[in-house]
Amino acid sequence: MLLAASLLLTAPGAPPPAALSPTADGKLLFVAGAAGTGPKGEPGCVWVWDLAAGALKDVIPGTPGDARLVRPTADGKRFVLVAGDPYLTRQVVVYDTATKKPLHTFTGAGKYGSEAAVSPDGAWVAVRSRLEKQTELRVWNTDTGKRAEEAEKAAGPLPGSLAFTADGKLAVAAAAALALI
Repeated sequence: MLLAASLLLTAPGAPPPAALSPTADGKLLFVAGAAGTGPKGEPGCVWVWDLAAGALKDVIPGTPGDARLVRPTADGKRFVLVAGDPYLTRQVVVYDTATKKPLHTFTGAGKYGSEAAVSPDGAWVAVRSRLEKQTELRVWNTDTGKRAEEAEKAAGPLPGSLAFTADGKLAVAAAAALALI
């Protein structure tokens, strides 16, 4: 099934994807298009593929054309797009898949090598950026748009990958340690 979606994405004349990520259950694949890939010439778009059917399920037009990362929630009802120049402050946009509209836009997500994680229920998004000698973590509630500064402080300067556990706790995995927040 993933092969079918991969073949469709690499069809002749199709622009290369900027980022892609499956839902946790592997049923859907979210693919962020590069600049100018929207159906009507919009800056960008996100294609949602049904991997079981091997078919395009939906297209969300009007997303930023400089997408660097896309992360869907476990159920695919929302997705987070990290966009922007890698050397400037990035923006993080939370979209509702059904309405195809942005719910929140967060800025100040940092610079240099951002990564993002979305909680399984879609209520939280965490973005980690790597600066030259430090890391910066931002955590937002996708319903209210407010930052979770307590979680950011608890994670401190821990470098490492981001993930959320099934119960919604933020996990920061470093080379020799795991912090659950």
